[in-house]
Amino acid sequence: MNSLSIMSINSSARRSSHRYRLLKYCLVISATLTCATITLANSPSIPEDDKRFIWRIETEQNTRGTGFILSDPEIGFFLVTNKHVLTDTLTGSPFDSVRVFLNVFTEKNKVKSSDSSVFLYLRKHGKKLFVEHEDTNVDLVFVQLGTFSGNGDLFLNPSGDMKILGWKTSMVLDTRSSAINDGVIIQMIGFSHMLPQSSQFALSRFGSVASFPKESIKLNINGVMKQSQWIVVDASTRGGQSGGPAFAFPSNSNGLMLVGFSQATTTKQELSYLIPSQYILDLLERIRDMVRD
Repeated sequence: MNSLSIMSINSSARRSSHRYRLLKYCLVISATLTCATITLANSPSIPEDDKRFIWRIETEQNTRGTGFILSDPEIGFFLVTNKHVLTDTLTGSPFDSVRVFLNVFTEKNKVKSSDSSVFLYLRKHGKKLFVEHEDTNVDLVFVQLGTFSGNGDLFLNPSGDMKILGWKTSMVLDTRSSAINDGVIIQMIGFSHMLPQSSQFALSRFGSVASFPKESIKLNINGVMKQSQWIVVDASTRGGQSGGPAFAFPSNSNGLMLVGFSQATTTKQELSYLIPSQYILDLLERIRDMVRD
């Protein structure tokens, strides 16, 4: 009697701006191994180099999260993350500073978060360097990056010699008018505090959109009820990945687009809740108006 077993092997393939991933199925019938490779279209996968734009964040309370960098021609570079990633759990207010960790390339050209960190200032010389979304249900904050002047001196944010790189804001999708439909494949990326320091690579989690009703729904996050719009993805992220970016190939776009960022996860139900990128665009336009005035 023939024995039958099935193995599946995932591997990424760079083709047409990373629109494809390869899924290899292997059948073992008796002693014969037969493999077939299927190409899955429209599956997102950002280039390895772009992972440099994703930062690991740690507070003085040893709480951890993820943030990512965007670059705008009007307002420069800024960090995007959840407000709760930067917030003192005792006071409920953001810290004056947090630590961000430098990204390095390994010998195999993989991006890794090192154990070298620098300060990211949220306040300096009495000036607040972050802007949060007006809707308190939206756990979103921007932190200004670059060189600033205050009290007659100059300082860098973050501190130290850290080259700032980021995605252009043109990559941010307006999820109000775009086709983020059920079944669209999502790549969620972030750092997990469950990994040892020596293995701090950004983790990718792939899932598909389970629901995006484009209307406010209530969600209990750490005992607090939030009412907002969320993209629900049928895959869970890990602790420390809050604030990490999420990408997709929407049907009406020409390439990989930023569609949101991680807010919360339910490990038992294997679901993740993403804040749609429309809220990033809202806050971006508000800051542009402030700069123009």
